[in-house]
Parts: sequence; C-alpha cells; structure tokens
Amino acid sequence: MKNKKYLYLLPLIFLIIGVVGILSHREQKFQGTFYRVLVHEATRTKTLSLEEIIEVDGVEVIIKDTNSTETQLIDSEEKSISYKGHKYFYNYNTGHLTLTRDLGNGNFETIEFISKESPMFEAYQKGEVGY
Repeated sequence: MKNKKYLYLLPLIFLIIGVVGILSHREQKFQGTFYRVLVHEATRTKTLSLEEIIEVDGVEVIIKDTNSTETQLIDSEEKSISYKGHKYFYNYNTGHLTLTRDLGNGNFETIEFISKESPMFEAYQKGEVGY
C-alpha cells in the first residue's frame, strides 16, 4: 500500500523535470560560430562549407566568406537578420540555425547553418547527413 502512494507522485515528478528542461532550453543563448550547410543533389547528402561562416554574439552577426566580411545587427524582436543584402527570418535550435526569406508567390529560400553545439555536427562534417 505504501508503494502505491509513491506511484501517484511519479506524474508530478515527470512534470517538474519536463518544465525545468523546457525552461533551460528556452534560455539557451543564440551565439557561436555557424558553418553553412551545402546540399549535394547528386548524392542526396549535406556537408559543411568551411568558407562561409556566421559568428553570432547575441547582438550582432559577423558574416564571413572567402571574399568579404560584413557585420549586421540582430533584430531579436522580429527574429530577423540581414544576410547578403536580404532580410532573412531566423530560427535557432541547439546549434542549428535556419535562415528563411520570402521570395513572393508562396516561394521561400531557406539556408541552413550548423555549429559545433549541434549533436549532428560531426555527421555534417563527414557528409553523412542524407535528405
């Protein structure tokens, strides 16, 4: 009978653990070095470009490629940045940065970047990510 009392507490314990996990994930800082993901249609794989890098410090973005370097401010309220002269909306989740731009007529351009914080970083580096 005493053991059954503890079984009633299990859902409450799992709920508390879940809430703590969600709150700690939401406070994750948007910062780091991100490498552009290249899509290879012929092999249906994705790899990283070490030539196109975005460095984020939470306030501004430094975009580097082989020919240039530019610094842009992050609009955290609108969740957007300027990337190569165009306005992109960003989504960040555990080392994965996605930039999306509305091209009109229901068409969108999406660019992916991965940081070392991503659990998939090594697989991208080795070209083992398929789509």
